Amino acid sequence: MDEEKKTEDLEKFSFIREKIKEKPLSRKKVLTAAGVTVLLAVLFGLVSAATFTVVQPRLQKKLNPQKPDQVTFPEDEDGTDAADGEDADAEVQDPVIIQEKVELQLSDYASLFSKMSALAASSSRSLVTVTSATDETDWFNELLESKTHGTGVLIADNGMEYLILTEQRIVKGADRISVTFSDTAVAEAQVKAYDGNTGLAVLCVNKKDLEESTKKVISIAELGNSNLVKKGAPIIAAGSPMEYDNAAMFGNITSQSNSVAKADASYQILTTDIIGSTNGTGVLLNLDGQVVGLISQEAGADLQPGTVTAFAVSDIKSLIEKLSNGGEIAYAGIRGKDVTTAIAEASGMPKGVYVSVDMDSPAMQAGIQNGDIITAVNNVPVENMKTIQNYLLDFSPEQALNLTIMRQGKDEYVEMNYVVTLGQLK
Repeated sequence: MDEEKKTEDLEKFSFIREKIKEKPLSRKKVLTAAGVTVLLAVLFGLVSAATFTVVQPRLQKKLNPQKPDQVTFPEDEDGTDAADGEDADAEVQDPVIIQEKVELQLSDYASLFSKMSALAASSSRSLVTVTSATDETDWFNELLESKTHGTGVLIADNGMEYLILTEQRIVKGADRISVTFSDTAVAEAQVKAYDGNTGLAVLCVNKKDLEESTKKVISIAELGNSNLVKKGAPIIAAGSPMEYDNAAMFGNITSQSNSVAKADASYQILTTDIIGSTNGTGVLLNLDGQVVGLISQEAGADLQPGTVTAFAVSDIKSLIEKLSNGGEIAYAGIRGKDVTTAIAEASGMPKGVYVSVDMDSPAMQAGIQNGDIITAVNNVPVENMKTIQNYLLDFSPEQALNLTIMRQGKDEYVEMNYVVTLGQLK
């Protein structure tokens, strides 16, 4: 009975002792799984590549935007002949006089002008035509476009932009600004910075907006040393001195010793015997093709009307440098005359800068009066107006400046201090 029960139990649970065999692998499923794995790997690789080639640079650019290179212009020598001191102590030798007679021909004259014309043509690669457009509405509510144009000069390449120096009046209040290069390529431009005092402005053109063919044709102008320009020196007025584009006129420097007084500054002006229009623009070139002057008929209007006048470029290089780097020009509203040691001894005035102040200027609002003599700026002694001019270039609008002045009292000059919060001329 027990054995029958055992046998019955064994048969009943015999499935427990059966060996379970693994199901054989399907070749098709293995290949499918492998294919899916490879496909996912490829997709992952493509996504990773796209991330590093597209997304990552854009993210990097957003987090760490590229900055333009700083533009610098080296300071020029003052034009004093370094050899003068040596020659003074040197033995004076008798001059050698050559009496050979040389007869010039008309062909020599033509050859000279041909070479000067070639020089002017070469300089056109660094000159551009600046055109500004302003939208206006007439009495019938129809949209009208008003355009102004003038010459600009390529002064720098900061790695991201081409920088162009021109007159502010050409682009002031414009809705759109375009620049036409020497190969007739046209690109949109923006005002990078301006100086309402001198009326100069620096424009910028994105290098990405220009074709490589244009980049190969144009060139950056070389700013020369205007301190070396002497009276009577031959000069070329290039650009639009008579208001029409791509012109070149030849002449001579009539004076390099004139200056024009501006607020907070005084600038050297080069005058010429070249006939110029009231609204003429462009540059003055020496015979090395260097820019030694930026034409500004407004600046020299009172000096020599009807002829081309220009800012001496060495006198405005520091200003151009600040504008090229996007710096805002601070304004105090001071016009001054130097009180030299000789004047101080003869008049009894303190040495410094005798000033008049612009109406409603920051200087006037601070309390500076006409007739005050500035003797120090932020406790730095003031020798002349140039000291104040250079000092202000290190400041920006809204910054404060401490002026030490001497004001004439009943019996003597009294020292006083004023804090001027600088502004900006529009």
